[in-house]
Amino acid sequence: MSKRSGQRAELTRGRKRDRNRTDAILAATAELIIEHGFDKLRVQDVAEKAGSGLGTIYRRWETKEALVTDAIRAFPDPPLPSSDDAAADLEAVIREKADFYASKPDLLPGVIAALREDKSIAEAIRDRYDDEPLRQLFARLLGSDHPQLDLLAELVPAILLNRTVFHNRSVQADKFADEIMALVKALSSVRVE
Repeated sequence: MSKRSGQRAELTRGRKRDRNRTDAILAATAELIIEHGFDKLRVQDVAEKAGSGLGTIYRRWETKEALVTDAIRAFPDPPLPSSDDAAADLEAVIREKADFYASKPDLLPGVIAALREDKSIAEAIRDRYDDEPLRQLFARLLGSDHPQLDLLAELVPAILLNRTVFHNRSVQADKFADEIMALVKALSSVRVE
């Protein structure tokens, strides 16, 4: 088994680590991060959810931060829709993101705090967060040569962050998706070079 970034080295003597147990702990950690946020995550809760003991966790990870770092790195990549309707696919992803963040108002402030507090967590978040899936969806709709693709890919998460964290506004997924799609429609006819 290869050592993950935050895991302790496996001892050469004694019983080998069960890979399934490690995966269950990482999955439980990821679920609890999404459910409660970084700041409210307790290793005891991870142990209970994973059906594991605290000793099992601390034999693998020295700190809660190391465990969180590895859990973030293990998050699965969300599938992208790929129907024949690029606008419907983009709208579905925007609606899904808006629904997710609206249902987890404490998640983004916790992410921001974690970015500032722990270098390894910040690196893991930056490694895992990728604008490319949104960029691909915008490219399908507007063309891969559209000069604002990068900006558009950053726009959706930026507005969600602004509304949910900085202005503490509830995001209505349908309305938000409609607003973004109206903006995309307006941009599709205007090319600013």
